[in-house]
Amino acid sequence: MFPPPSTVCGFAAQPRGNPVPRTGASATISLRDGRVVRATFLRWNVADFEIADSELAALAGWFHTIGLEMDATRWHLSQGDGVFWTTRPKVRIDAVLASEVRGQLNSPKWKRRSDRFWPHLAGVPFPFLGQGSSEEHYVYLFGDIVSGELAAHLDGRDTQDVEDHYDEEAGRSGSAV
Repeated sequence: MFPPPSTVCGFAAQPRGNPVPRTGASATISLRDGRVVRATFLRWNVADFEIADSELAALAGWFHTIGLEMDATRWHLSQGDGVFWTTRPKVRIDAVLASEVRGQLNSPKWKRRSDRFWPHLAGVPFPFLGQGSSEEHYVYLFGDIVSGELAAHLDGRDTQDVEDHYDEEAGRSGSAV
């Protein structure tokens, strides 16, 4: 079981009691070094938290986090102010197109041709660690396992690729790389 997160959408949060998330899909992320990380998608009720942002606290609904497990180590990734799920959601991690990083670091085998975002912190790209998929998402994991500085990029499996859309309009068939 993962402990409740300490942030919701980048804002400080205190759990009310002992909230239990609903467990969603899971993914096995194969790391480049042969190890495996298990990702579990968790859904938390907003009402179960005292949230520093009054507008967010007033909303009814759910927010998501990702629990990562490898051997006896666990990490909790939350989405802050950006596209990435990270162990440090209060820190802004910039999204840079993967084409700008090409050749600098080992790259994922992207399942889609568009929306390939690479996490950067203070202008330094995170190293690519591995990738996997669930029924709903392709998951790309970046960062450093030792320090626990991690960022994940999710791509929806059922989201149409921009390039595929234009290929269909033109009567062509494209494939992801």
